[in-house]
Amino acid sequence: MFRAHIYTDDPIFMVIGVQRTLRALRLWRKITSRFRLLMAIPEKRKIGTMVKWLGFLPCPMHGLIVVQQSKLVRATLFVQQALSGALSVTRYRSLLGFLEHLKVLLSNAKTRMYGLYRPLQHGQEITQGPATLVKIDNRMHVSLNAWVLALATTAVAPVTYALPGTFQSPRRGMAVLLLRCFKGGYAYPSDCLWLPIAVLEFLALAVSIIVFAHLLDSAPHIVIETDSLTTALVLSSDSAKSPLLVEAHALLLATSEYTSLLSGLHSGAKWRSVISTARQISRPITCPVAIRLPSLCSVPT
Repeated sequence: MFRAHIYTDDPIFMVIGVQRTLRALRLWRKITSRFRLLMAIPEKRKIGTMVKWLGFLPCPMHGLIVVQQSKLVRATLFVQQALSGALSVTRYRSLLGFLEHLKVLLSNAKTRMYGLYRPLQHGQEITQGPATLVKIDNRMHVSLNAWVLALATTAVAPVTYALPGTFQSPRRGMAVLLLRCFKGGYAYPSDCLWLPIAVLEFLALAVSIIVFAHLLDSAPHIVIETDSLTTALVLSSDSAKSPLLVEAHALLLATSEYTSLLSGLHSGAKWRSVISTARQISRPITCPVAIRLPSLCSVPT
C-alpha cells in the first residue's frame, strides 16, 4: 500500500489510494518541518501515476521503467563521439557514468561495459592526463556499437531488470550438468596452453555447454555445477573483469548454444544458476569438437 525510496536527497513515494496519498504528503511535510529540511522548488515537485525520479520514469502500475527520448539521443551522440575518437579522458569518464546509469534498461547489463574501462586503467590514456584523447580498440568498438543499437531500440524495460537475481534450491524436473574443470581434461590446442588456468577452466565449461546443450531440449530448468570458482562467478554474475575472461565470456555469449539456453529457446528450458562445487567426476571429459576460440588464443602474453 505504501513504499518510499530516497536516493541521497531525491525521494519518491508510491501509494495506492487518494486518502493514503494525502496522509503520506502530510507525514512527509511533518518530517521535513521537524528536521528543518529545505525542499526543492515547486517546479520539481511531481505527483501522478508516472513521475520522473533519478532520470527515469518509473511506472509501478505496469511494472515498467521508462527513459526520456532526449536522454537516449544525448547518450547516442556521446557514444558516436567516442567511436570517432573525439572524446578526452574527462569526457569519456562522463560517458561511462552515463552508460552505467542507462544499463538498467538492458538485459545482460554488465557485459555491455566490457572493455570500456580500459582507458581508465593505470598505464593507459588516463596516465597521460585528462585532456588525452581516448583511442578505441577492438573490444571497445564492439561494446560501443552494441550501445548504439541498444539506445536506438530501447526506451522501456521491466523493473525486474534492476532487481538482483535470487538463488533457489534445485527442484524436480531440473537438468544438472556437473562439470569438472581442469587443464588435463581437455585436448586444448597447443597455441592456447599459455592461457592462465582460470581461463582454461572457463573454456572447458564453455565447450561442455556447446557440446551438451542439444541434450537439454526438454529440461524445464537447468543448473550447471562446476568446481571452478572463477567460472561460477563469471556465469552467475554475467560479468568478467580480467581482459582474457572478458574475451572468453564474450565468445561464449556469441554462441547459439549458450544464447538458446539463456533465452529459453530449448522448448521452454529456463536458465537456472551456476554453482561452484568441490564434487569430483570419476574421469576426465574429452572434448569431441575443436575449441572455437582463435581470436582468444592469438592474444599475446
